[in-house]
Amino acid sequence: TFTIAYVDPTDGTDSYTTSTLSAFSDTTPSAISVPSVVVVGDSLWGILTDTDQNMSGIVVETVTVTVLNGTTGETETLVLTEIGANKGIFNVSGAVTSTNSADSATGTGKLFARSGDTFVVSYTDLTDPRDSVTSVAGQFQPTPTVSSGVFASVLILGDSIAPVITDTDQNLTALTTETVSVVVTNQTTGETEVLVLTEIGVNSSIFDVASLTATINAADSTSGTGKLYVRSGDTVTVTYVDPTDVKDSVTSSAITWIPDTTTSTGTGPVYVSTGDSIAPIISDTDQNLNGNAIETIAVTVTNWATGETEILTLTETGKNTGVFDVGGLILSILSGDSTSVTGKMYVKPGDTVSAKYTDPTDGRDSFTTATISIYPETSYSYISVQTVLILGDSVSPTVTDSDRNRDGASVETVTVTVTNWMTGETEVVTLTETGKNTGLFDQTGLLTSITSGDSTGNTGKLHVRSGDT
Repeated sequence: TFTIAYVDPTDGTDSYTTSTLSAFSDTTPSAISVPSVVVVGDSLWGILTDTDQNMSGIVVETVTVTVLNGTTGETETLVLTEIGANKGIFNVSGAVTSTNSADSATGTGKLFARSGDTFVVSYTDLTDPRDSVTSVAGQFQPTPTVSSGVFASVLILGDSIAPVITDTDQNLTALTTETVSVVVTNQTTGETEVLVLTEIGVNSSIFDVASLTATINAADSTSGTGKLYVRSGDTVTVTYVDPTDVKDSVTSSAITWIPDTTTSTGTGPVYVSTGDSIAPIISDTDQNLNGNAIETIAVTVTNWATGETEILTLTETGKNTGVFDVGGLILSILSGDSTSVTGKMYVKPGDTVSAKYTDPTDGRDSFTTATISIYPETSYSYISVQTVLILGDSVSPTVTDSDRNRDGASVETVTVTVTNWMTGETEVVTLTETGKNTGLFDQTGLLTSITSGDSTGNTGKLHVRSGDT
């Protein structure tokens, strides 16, 4: 209690004293403010206002607050100092934070904090327990940093686009695997696709768990399809913009697309008759240049016996297959077709042929079929002979058999057996080909005889009588 007295300085008999007065504490509620975001590694500060803790107008005083990591449960005590005598505002201090898990126990003097952890600061008035306050929750976030990226410079048609982005300030919470987005642009076509990259693990700040499928199908050329249409020679870029700091971005250099350099393969026949065509099958994915078109390749067919070469164009079996076999080179037994690049290949039975393919975009990639052997056409044979003979005439059969035309450069022979069904006598006759590469045999005849001494088989003459068959 106290009183206040007044004495008139010019009249000592004039004075006044108040009645007894009582002193009591200021009951104004306290208030506290803390930052909403604290960078991991920085100190955590707060401003507390509590006028009834300004107990002396001439002394700088202190109060105590409790800092809580709302994610881990750790608490630390922080002493705040008044900003000046008689102010009632306390903030001259800060709670030291640490990224070392060894500091995660309560009472270490350091608050263990990870990106994404939350915190609050609480205060209770020591002279008035009814007066307490807890701050709004804040969050620890990573230090703002400049992002970076790793990008391919060249990709092969059929590959996927898989950029890697590093941005520590997008590691917003150390307990969760997070994502960022990049925009992939085909600078040639203008198509854009958004690719979401996932953090490789909690608290890593590296984002690359995802890839954008590239396609050679023109139907995927519309933006936002989830696939990027690319062709050989197109250029593509990848751009990342930090969603919390638009001044921070990274864009790749131009990524160039080249054809698939997979080694070509093929198959071809081992034997082909003179009446067939040569039709190899070639597989070469890097000549599937446009997934929306049926394309062609060229192979060179060589007759190693004559040296003739012909160019055969093979057509893709369908869009986007990379398999080429729709086509065949016609074979001819006519010598007039023996000049190279006539579109037909002159062959004779016994010739050997091969087909060679060389990748037009990669001269190191080629395929040659195994040697193809040419054999005679086996589709038919027939014989013709006179139906009526006069005694003394010769029997002159004619045989057509293309598969006995084994060597188109030689005149060849066949044999036939002539039988007199009335006597049982048989004679073997050799027929000569009418010319090279004809397959027609008739240049001879079997003499007939009415002499019974010639009735024995294989005398070279056939004994016949009127009425014999």
